[in-house]
Amino acid sequence: MLGLLYALGFCAWLYVFVLVAGFFTLDSSLLAQVLSALLMSALVLISFSIWLLVPRAIIGYFGFFAGLLLFYWIGLSFRFSVAPFLLGFVCVGIGLIYAALFYLGLYFTSKLYRIASLFVLGAFAPFSFDWFVPKAWLAYSVFGVGDLAFVGIMCALTLGLYRGGARKIRILGSVAILLVCIDWQWVESMASAHSQARAQITPLAKDIAIMQSAIPQDLKWEQSTIDSVLVGIASAIDSAVAESKQMVILPETILPFVLNDRLSFQKQVLATLLAKSRDITIVLGAFSAQGAQVHNSTYVFSNSSLQILHKVILAPFGEKIPLPDFLAKPLYKLFFGIEDGLQAAKDPQDFSALGRIWRNAICYEGTSKAIYTDAPKYLVMISNNAWFYPSIEPFLQRVLLKYYARLQGTTIVHSANYSSSIIIAPFVDDIGAVRILSYKE
Repeated sequence: MLGLLYALGFCAWLYVFVLVAGFFTLDSSLLAQVLSALLMSALVLISFSIWLLVPRAIIGYFGFFAGLLLFYWIGLSFRFSVAPFLLGFVCVGIGLIYAALFYLGLYFTSKLYRIASLFVLGAFAPFSFDWFVPKAWLAYSVFGVGDLAFVGIMCALTLGLYRGGARKIRILGSVAILLVCIDWQWVESMASAHSQARAQITPLAKDIAIMQSAIPQDLKWEQSTIDSVLVGIASAIDSAVAESKQMVILPETILPFVLNDRLSFQKQVLATLLAKSRDITIVLGAFSAQGAQVHNSTYVFSNSSLQILHKVILAPFGEKIPLPDFLAKPLYKLFFGIEDGLQAAKDPQDFSALGRIWRNAICYEGTSKAIYTDAPKYLVMISNNAWFYPSIEPFLQRVLLKYYARLQGTTIVHSANYSSSIIIAPFVDDIGAVRILSYKE
């Protein structure tokens, strides 16, 4: 029970963010944004303090429950596999993995050891899964998101929590370090009525139609759903053209088939999209094939031409099992009924639109450090979060996106299925989504 209580305090920042996420927009009042940022700052400080203080006797239980609270949603994707009974086993397995990791990270009660271990665990990616990034938890706080700010905050907390003498001096020293760790440019952007953020985001919001869909994962491949989606896509594109938009962006695998196949149906869809691209740039997700290799891809239609960009970083287990082939291939056959997973491109890929160079990102890779190589100024990300609906996954995804936006100075335009589509800027967010269809329409 004590391990669970500590875990609840450790993860409280994320569940509170679910409630206040709507306040981090240009449409929210300045007071709402400031109070939300201060609340998130306090909760992250509490989380880091718990890491420093959690008793060694309960660290295994603490790790187990913290792993579940942060990542239980991974198991939800197994609802759509041939082995849905694995959902519970996967959740328990996630808890046990983080119980082991936290046991190592908290084995010694030394504050310096625990600072170093939290830093190391944030860079460690078990089975190529890199969503445990404590520095990212600062994304919606008033603090900086770099390594120095993170270490400074941890040192300030250590100084303030020390039980020795000179308490007043230690508290003053801790406060002084925390003040240094504040991202004053972030604070200034809020205090100046978001002028810098508005100047950066408003032209994008004006020129781009960012679409949001609600297509259940279990109905995604039915022909009736596909037909409905195609009608919705055509309508969305026509509406965007009528509104003088220059680019329309639709979610990952909005067309859940190999779009560049030579079958007559796919040829007809491609021809229709190419024709419509004479009036507007169209960005959408679908599968693509190169010989025997199948990719999760972004299709960019512009001026009656087509560019296909492939996913570089595949989601572990969902798209690529991160095990040697002699272990992975039987698992593909058992759980997915296929011989192999999707194929990945070698390097991050870009495309040109609206006079800008855009980095392409498809769902999971948009939250990975590698996709931000060379610090792209603009990034288009498409996602399908129906795998994990309903859960906290889209909110954790948004925190990670905000972290990389602030860290790299990247403006991210995100179109998603079953979560909010949004523009995420280095300073303030602006939601600009239109729900285009559900399977019933």
